[in-house]
Amino acid sequence: MNNKKMIAIELVFHNLDFMRIPIEYIGTFQLGGLTANERVNSEYWAEQFILSIDRSYKAYTYEFGVSAMDFLQSSSYLSYIERIYEGDGSRDRVYIDWAVQNQVYNKNQRIRVNKHGDFFLEVSEKKGIKHIFPAPIINSKDYTVFNRKPSSTEVTRAWIAEISDVKNNFMHYAPDVIEHLIKIWLNPNHESVNHWISEVYSFMPRVLRLKGKCIPSEKLVMKYTYKGFADLIPGFADETIQKCGQEKELDLKALNRWVKAYFKWYHYALDENGRASEISITNWINDNLKRF
Repeated sequence: MNNKKMIAIELVFHNLDFMRIPIEYIGTFQLGGLTANERVNSEYWAEQFILSIDRSYKAYTYEFGVSAMDFLQSSSYLSYIERIYEGDGSRDRVYIDWAVQNQVYNKNQRIRVNKHGDFFLEVSEKKGIKHIFPAPIINSKDYTVFNRKPSSTEVTRAWIAEISDVKNNFMHYAPDVIEHLIKIWLNPNHESVNHWISEVYSFMPRVLRLKGKCIPSEKLVMKYTYKGFADLIPGFADETIQKCGQEKELDLKALNRWVKAYFKWYHYALDENGRASEISITNWINDNLKRF
């Protein structure tokens, strides 16, 4: 069990869509009957999951213009949640109770929304959401999902924690992205090039956006990607040549420009949900290979 402070959760749905919810929007978060998976570290099962989300979370946009709250109220069913912790961005996974009705319907999941726009969820065979969140209480004039509103200090701490989470995300995956960009640059006609391009996408499919839809700045992206690992490029190039050969002469200046240009473009490719699509990454690589 992780003893660090939880800074956010990610809800992961049956179709592998996901939604990140920072802790400052969460009122109630309870896991009942929690047991550890003895075979997999940091993985758990919960018999009951109870969650309430404050109405202010509606300001977040999920994707395609759909608000986060509207998406949560749709017919999507949870598969598991991930708890994200402060500091190193570590996380664990909790699978929730699933009563199979068909492939996409979990009859143990129930939601409700009060007149203020707060969101409530229970996943359990107990079917107790109406008792956990009684309508007369959650619809009362002064109701809030919080016992008290978060202080400005708590909001600032949450902001700093999210910046740290973005930094950790970049620094964890950037070396793998750089290594595959080098493979592609040195061997653009290799039989594995399409696989390498897909790996560039899969290593870093999203960068968790900061509070208030603030996409990480170009300076932050470059600091923790290209600038943070530029000294590894010669070594990665030598390893690639030894393992895969090379179709063109190694020009370290051109190779550095190639890697740098990718991450500068990547910053502008991120949408408000912190995502760059696989097709946009593929197109950029194919369109720019001859430039460098």
